[in-house]
Amino acid sequence: MVINRIVPLVLPEKIFLLSVLYRAQESENIFGQSQVTEHTVISFYLLVLAAESDTRSNDDLQDIIEHRSGHSTEITAFVLPVHQFNDWLIQDHPFASRVYEQASLLYDAGITPLAIPDAYNEAAAKEMLRSILDTHTAQAQEFIAGAGLFMLRKRYGLAAFHLHQAAEQIYSGIIRFLTGLRVQTHNLDKLYRYARHLLPALDTAFPRDSETEKELFRWLQKAYTDGRYNNGFSVKQAIISQLSERVQKLLELCKTLQYSKTTHT
Repeated sequence: MVINRIVPLVLPEKIFLLSVLYRAQESENIFGQSQVTEHTVISFYLLVLAAESDTRSNDDLQDIIEHRSGHSTEITAFVLPVHQFNDWLIQDHPFASRVYEQASLLYDAGITPLAIPDAYNEAAAKEMLRSILDTHTAQAQEFIAGAGLFMLRKRYGLAAFHLHQAAEQIYSGIIRFLTGLRVQTHNLDKLYRYARHLLPALDTAFPRDSETEKELFRWLQKAYTDGRYNNGFSVKQAIISQLSERVQKLLELCKTLQYSKTTHT
């Protein structure tokens, strides 16, 4: 059990299950008429509330949970101090409110009780989050336009940086819109993992299911610093063209949320 591995390592206050990502496997055979479909868990998404007495950073705790628990299934963890989560509950924060109302509590140390929130104004939250998504989408479009200009000038390093910024805006916007959580990181790997369970179609833009695909994504990741500060950073035109197509696909997926009528969990 994944919880039994995490608790001794980080001694959390509470752990919530946010979602589970499955992979469907279908099989047919000549000996039976029915088609068999199996669902294998490939990733758990958890919210871990750190104890009041824990002085470690959120990033340190996240690293321990995701990389040192020794569990065979991938774990993606959002880590918050329990007092911050309680403050958010009192403030009707969209993320905290939805976790409180809908998430499964997998572990509770029972030391710090959760605050009791007032009635959650879902309609107001949706309107606010949709406005934020619109801003992220508009910024991503500008970065994509900037990348196109630098591609024309054959400044491929700067083009890659602008594509990174566009992808960052898209992933961050999707996460904020669908969860209410503002994620402050330039790490595209984290943003990708945070977003993929919210909108599975995102994997069609950057599937990362082969070494070639992983390498393509790594080019985009490296562009944040190397595209601006490393004079030796060199990207081939073919790579930039591929990245441009993929980031544009991300943008189109993001736009499907802009025009949706409801916020998804």
